[in-house]
Amino acid sequence: MKRRLIRRPVAIPNTAGLWRLAALLAWLIVVGPAALAQDISQRTTDGDGTVELTLFWEPGCPFCKRAKDFLESRPETRDWLRVNAIDISASNTALVQFERAIRIFGIQQPGVPLIIIGRQHFIGFDDAAHMGETLLATARSCRQKDCVAFAALLAESLPAGSPGATLPRDPPPTD
Repeated sequence: MKRRLIRRPVAIPNTAGLWRLAALLAWLIVVGPAALAQDISQRTTDGDGTVELTLFWEPGCPFCKRAKDFLESRPETRDWLRVNAIDISASNTALVQFERAIRIFGIQQPGVPLIIIGRQHFIGFDDAAHMGETLLATARSCRQKDCVAFAALLAESLPAGSPGATLPRDPPPTD
């Protein structure tokens, strides 16, 4: 039996729409990454800005609990220190962020808590007197100069448009 090909009418694309799309893509490639990095960097200036501290943690980790409790118990920092606590077991996106942080900082032996302030990272939390004060001193120093937030480090770590330049979304839950 012979197969017959069915020909369907071919739609001629709207060239004006294609030009608009091409212009938008060109803008996104050229200007978009810089605008995005500027917007998400949350840089601090003149000691008046907010300092972002990123804390990667995991439930059941006693050192993570100590770090979180210490950071939440500091009323003098509530106005200028924003703690972004990320539970690495909560989602695929959180785990990908943790893995990218490990690559960005070249960490050979990763662990939690992983604490990031500007371009500095700390692994572990032994006590408030030692590590806690070190974290606060680093945050205060970051407040005095132009520090970069972790979101900006993520944006800087991969060239725009490369695979993985944006974090994947978690897949929808399956029953």
